[in-house]
Amino acid sequence: MDWDVFISHASEDKASLVEPLALKLRSYGVNVWYDKFELKIGDSLSGSIDAGLASSKFGLVIISEAFLSKNWPDYELRSLISKEINNGKTILPIWHDISKERLLKYSPFLADKMALDSKIGMDALTIKIIDVVRPDILNSFMHKEAFRKINEKNSGDEISNIEISKLVAGPIIHKELSLHLVYLSMIFSRIFADTLGSDYKSFAENFARDWDYEPEVRVWIIISLSFLDFIAHNDIISNNIDKKKAAFRCLISISINDFDNNNDNISDIEYMQLLKLYSNYAKWTETILSRENSKR
Repeated sequence: MDWDVFISHASEDKASLVEPLALKLRSYGVNVWYDKFELKIGDSLSGSIDAGLASSKFGLVIISEAFLSKNWPDYELRSLISKEINNGKTILPIWHDISKERLLKYSPFLADKMALDSKIGMDALTIKIIDVVRPDILNSFMHKEAFRKINEKNSGDEISNIEISKLVAGPIIHKELSLHLVYLSMIFSRIFADTLGSDYKSFAENFARDWDYEPEVRVWIIISLSFLDFIAHNDIISNNIDKKKAAFRCLISISINDFDNNNDNISDIEYMQLLKLYSNYAKWTETILSRENSKR
């Protein structure tokens, strides 16, 4: 198995930082190599650590006074430095109750690297790490919320490639949102009032959880336009909630590249309509985006 990140640390820092951070990262879907998770009775310590180091994309190094006094962390650090020399950016340092002056005496290389400080708090630390090791996780909070909502009353249905129980809402990243995004949240909430049941505040709050919400807003614009066109084209009456929910669910699936129509309320012909609508609006918004970027 390939790991997103290996955590190199001293055992003295487990309780205060390492274990809570590892659990937090794991809850977001990050594949974390952490000795308490991975080492079992009878495992070779050196062999297991070497395997974890070799198969991890990044190495999170928790630098503290305890870390500087240990041999095993020093071995791991040298292995990570070697990997960084060969493969590029690998080491992600976190300073934990230690000064830059102290670190300079130990390793000018580490002291010179851009580092995070554990003092910023667990939530901010988690988000900044994920932004480097798994930036994809920071997007699609609205997708997660949509899947959760539409499955509350359909818990018996299966959705391929998605484990609803493991979807976790993240912390608020943007403390303020632009007025146009609030307006869009109000529009989305009205369009999907009887299919999703979220008010505009829920939409706005979930956009605020996205590190980069613009791509997510674009997806919701595409879903909204496709949904409205489908409703109008098929003369779906306002009280046909099951058909609306089915169409909405298909569009959500299409937006994450899941192209299996497993919904009994949507025929194959209707599914192809939805797919074509989504594709056309995606191309249209892409054209507009390209034009805007060319003006800058």
